Amino acid sequence: MTVAALAALAICARAGRTQTRPSAPILRVDYFGTERGYTVGREPIWFLCVVRNVGAVPLSTGSVRLRIYPVKGMSYTQGDTEPLLPALPPGQSAAFKWRMAADSDTGPVIAALIFERSAPPPLQERPHGGPSRPDDLPAAADTPEMPTAVLDVVPRLCARPELDLPAGALPTATASKTLARVGGNLVAVEALPSENSVPILLFGEREGGYWRTLATASPIVQTLSCEPGQEPWWQTFRWSGASAEKTADSGSMTISGGIGPQWTAEVSLTAARDSHSIGGRIKITARRNMVLYGLQLPRLLAPSVPEMAGGSDANGRAGAAAIEFKTGPLLLEWTPTELSGWTDARLPDSESNAVRVAGVRLSAPLAGTPLARGESAIFHFRIVAPAGLPAREAGR
Repeated sequence: MTVAALAALAICARAGRTQTRPSAPILRVDYFGTERGYTVGREPIWFLCVVRNVGAVPLSTGSVRLRIYPVKGMSYTQGDTEPLLPALPPGQSAAFKWRMAADSDTGPVIAALIFERSAPPPLQERPHGGPSRPDDLPAAADTPEMPTAVLDVVPRLCARPELDLPAGALPTATASKTLARVGGNLVAVEALPSENSVPILLFGEREGGYWRTLATASPIVQTLSCEPGQEPWWQTFRWSGASAEKTADSGSMTISGGIGPQWTAEVSLTAARDSHSIGGRIKITARRNMVLYGLQLPRLLAPSVPEMAGGSDANGRAGAAAIEFKTGPLLLEWTPTELSGWTDARLPDSESNAVRVAGVRLSAPLAGTPLARGESAIFHFRIVAPAGLPAREAGR
């Protein structure tokens, strides 16, 4: 299957505006991508997929098969490339993991995940004659609803990123063609463009004289939109430049770029002295008449480490998603948008022992929100460091 064909399948599958049948299992991909959200040079690439049954009907064992394709830039080395999904009661998920080897130091890295209904098991003889199917085989009316394909274009860096603010007075803010950074005396964030111009964010806290990365963010922004009369599809923000400003008590940086040919976008991040949070502002402006259906804020990824805890009460509060450390939650907070009728939904955690996820998807009413050429929409968020980490003892 060609890249173009896979992309077409993925675009159709990701639009997500179709009606669902209440009598069927409904499969949704909570996460498909690399554990870090990016890859570096020729380092091994670990892919993670989490599939959840969001329907009201259980999924039968082995009724759906996944196929992972290393479409470009890598080769398969470890993991079942054609796993069958286990039985999934409503609300439960299953995770799968694969290891890939990069084919070169540079170039595109693309993976695809294909959903297929598996072949039904052979008919069995009943004790008193006549064939029958196994009890756990779903009836035809319960055939699961599921995506056709999911495509992931992996951001690639030439070197492993490290959050490392220069020595000297804090707060600080710097920007160039290849890096933007802003930090106070307690928390900092750094942005780097990948080979395909998709930026990566590093968020961290200060520990004594060092900086510790707590989470990465990738992608930073995605939109679900289309021109009037078209079907919407998801697109990702790409970097074209950056700028920075600094005062005595705060610093800010702005990453500028576009989301496809339809939108210009700016992502502004601010750090202040003695603050444990980074403030964020996203502004998108239509380049032509558009209908906006959704926007995803920065998706935080944190590698699972011993100091992490289980579920978080913070995920139960309005306007926040969390990755729980034993010392408290790392929070992604957002404020309601001024756009009429919009709602928010947290991205589910990966439920994986490899990576944790915190994010939110903002959605328009069913008909979408029209924006004329030149009109803008603004979204606000904040990343808050866990309370009680050793960084609290850092010098101010």
